[in-house]
Amino acid sequence: GWEGDPPTASGKVDDPTDSWMEKLIEADADAHGDGVERMLRMNLYPVLAAGRAMDLYMGEQGLFVAIGAAAALAPTPAMYAYGLSKSAVHHYIQTLGASSGPKTGLGHKSQRKKATVELRRSKAYL
Repeated sequence: GWEGDPPTASGKVDDPTDSWMEKLIEADADAHGDGVERMLRMNLYPVLAAGRAMDLYMGEQGLFVAIGAAAALAPTPAMYAYGLSKSAVHHYIQTLGASSGPKTGLGHKSQRKKATVELRRSKAYL
């Protein structure tokens, strides 16, 4: 899910002994870091947990599905935290597939091609 990136911190800091600009930058970085962490908790961490469970319990014929987004593949102005989290999911799934077996894994070229053809036959667009 996407909750939006945090608003930019604004206003002066009351403590005149420290640089108000440093405080402003720190507050802004904290706000944006919190937004990124929220998106990772929502989009990446559940996929990591499910991937681990799949690795331990799913048989050879199992299917692991994770929800992707175009934000994983293209820039996401004003939604960088969302794009970052979806890119991480995309990378994890590709890595998981590639490591599941040299000839049978999702990462194998023939398996990707077969899956793409089947998907395009069933859906107009991905």
